[in-house]
Amino acid sequence: MPDKCILDPERDCLGLIKAKEVEGDLAELRRQNSASHERIFDRLSELEKEEAVQAERFRNISDTLDGMRDTLGDLKKDSRELTRTLPELVLRVKALEKDGDATEQEVDKLRGKPGETWEHLKKQGLGWILALLLAIVAVAMGLGKYL
Repeated sequence: MPDKCILDPERDCLGLIKAKEVEGDLAELRRQNSASHERIFDRLSELEKEEAVQAERFRNISDTLDGMRDTLGDLKKDSRELTRTLPELVLRVKALEKDGDATEQEVDKLRGKPGETWEHLKKQGLGWILALLLAIVAVAMGLGKYL
């Protein structure tokens, strides 16, 4: 296609020159758009990756919260059970304390028994020794025939 004007072949075609400039500008715009689109797609890809990581974190947090909710439910159930059984346990502890006190008193009595028995034996032994001495004295004095 000639670069000359169709109406006046002596002159250059201004429309053709402008068309070539527009084609160049269009090519430059396409190149710039292509680069922009590439950056946009790269950024979208990064955002999708970050969104996947965030979704995984959210799932982990959600699972942890579900586990905590279950644990909390178990704790509430256990605390209700403890609250229900606590008065009974208090009564048992008080009964054990009373039994312990009674047992302690019995032990104290039993601790004193050997001492009491020993004291009783000493008194009887002294009584017999005294009786024997008196009998010996009586026999020595000649009173043995009256015994």
